[in-house]
Amino acid sequence: MSPARMAVCALLLGFGCLWSPASLAARESNGTPAAKALSAQGEAAAKAGRLADAAAAFRRAIDADPDFVDAHQRFIEITQRQELPASRTPAVPRLQKLYERWARQYPNRAAYQWALGFLSPEADTADVFFKKALALDPAFARAHLLLAKNADQQYGVQGTPETALIDPHGRIMFRPYVHDAATRAVLEREIDALLNRAAER
Repeated sequence: MSPARMAVCALLLGFGCLWSPASLAARESNGTPAAKALSAQGEAAAKAGRLADAAAAFRRAIDADPDFVDAHQRFIEITQRQELPASRTPAVPRLQKLYERWARQYPNRAAYQWALGFLSPEADTADVFFKKALALDPAFARAHLLLAKNADQQYGVQGTPETALIDPHGRIMFRPYVHDAATRAVLEREIDALLNRAAER
């Protein structure tokens, strides 16, 4: 093999090492322009009371951007309203089966694990899925927030997310992997609200 071919092979092997399963994990998305436009159509249809049209639009938004969490949440909520309008804790088996199938087909997509947690009426079951989503995307803000609502955490502050704790001086301390400013800002607001509620008791 010529030196040039050996160099190309080494380069390709190096790139192959970079494509680890963790780097292939799909991240939480705020929506592509196409997905946002479809989601806006869904919101307009929902406001007009056209729930079937709204659910269809949110489903198309998911097709356009499978990691768009807002679209997943609204698709689930609208479908639940459409199929079980009088239920406070609607369980739609069709939705559950759909997301289970998607999670099997695309095991590296955090949004599907999050959605299974969002669909779960039991907090313990939901937390399992939120943690799976965070294993794929440690900065998944919505998974952190829903875990925060379900969990009793350290220093007697109910609902502090697992990614953060309150130290004895009342400072918010983050786990090292929560590094982006947007996620920290969301978590800080949530924890401040929890601290204020705890102080009022």
